[in-house]
Amino acid sequence: MTVYVIYITFIIFVILLILVGLYFLILLRYQKVQSKKINEMVANIRDIMERHLSYEKLNHIPKEELEYLKKIASNKIGLQGLLICFKDYVEKNGFHEKAREYANEIVSYQTLLNNRIVRNKYRQSYILYLLAEFGINTEEVKEFAINSLNKRSIYVRNNALRVIQNASSVPLVLEALDVIDNNEYYFNDRILVDFLDGFMGNRISLNRHLLNNMDKYSNRVKRLIIEYFFNNHVDDQDIKLKILHYLSNSEDKELLIASTKYFGKISDDRAITYILNHLNSSHWELRAISAKVLGKYKREDVKLKLLESLTDKNYTVRYNSVFSYMDMEEENALMNSVNNMEDVFAKQMLVYAMQSRNIISFEDYPVILEGLEEGVSLEW
Repeated sequence: MTVYVIYITFIIFVILLILVGLYFLILLRYQKVQSKKINEMVANIRDIMERHLSYEKLNHIPKEELEYLKKIASNKIGLQGLLICFKDYVEKNGFHEKAREYANEIVSYQTLLNNRIVRNKYRQSYILYLLAEFGINTEEVKEFAINSLNKRSIYVRNNALRVIQNASSVPLVLEALDVIDNNEYYFNDRILVDFLDGFMGNRISLNRHLLNNMDKYSNRVKRLIIEYFFNNHVDDQDIKLKILHYLSNSEDKELLIASTKYFGKISDDRAITYILNHLNSSHWELRAISAKVLGKYKREDVKLKLLESLTDKNYTVRYNSVFSYMDMEEENALMNSVNNMEDVFAKQMLVYAMQSRNIISFEDYPVILEGLEEGVSLEW
């Protein structure tokens, strides 16, 4: 009986193995056929698209040719071919308003809704992806993208951000930030900063509106906006004043760190007093970024304060302090600084920094460290 059971089990296993193999062979064949059809579609569309976009005005394009492309875009393979050609064009020529208008002529929100391009589970996310790639920015698309920010799926929400980013509408970005700031779902900080960094519309207008609306946002969104200003080297005087206000008045650690970091790239002497004060903060992260940023401000009071910070209990603070200090001190004065210090750890940190900058040779470094432990003064 046992032999028969084993025999039958083996036969079933072999049959299942054959069926799985047949499934993958059929799937491979299907994908090959689909790929061939898409390649044929791309070859058919590419020349038409490039010719259309070479016209000075889009209304010069024959209507029957636009209708032909609309018909192609109404099925899955045609839509994929159109997307490939459009992305190739944008990669070679950059994204411009004429390309957006052209895409709006061919691809519509309703067309994508009616096109069964993927399974329902991924459909909304993929529709948003396509709308973003084509830069579609009709009013119904904007509303669709804003509403999608409240969906549970992270893929839907991230693709909705890309639609808004590519729509080139400043009011739409502000509306999105309002939704995000009051949303129950979490948006990754890096994605939100990239969202602002990648905005395809008028940056000057965006910066002005962000400045005018900053105070109403949460500290988190304020911080992300400051990171955007930092990334894009935005040094408008009014923006500097606003960030200076947060630097001097906020008690939020992360907002203070972002504001301090901003003034590490955008110099403003009015920030120095507040950054120096933050070297005494109870938060080591704020002390550390302050020590790093102060290296940009080469003043005697800054130098002395950095020298004091070499005795900080946190290693990162000491590390940042020593390199900022070295950036503003003469080499021949560094040995005197070492000899005048009472804190052994501060001495060791400064000697380490000098060795890393080749002021002290690698061979002399261990000898000097040993001398420090024995209380020997250093000489050139």
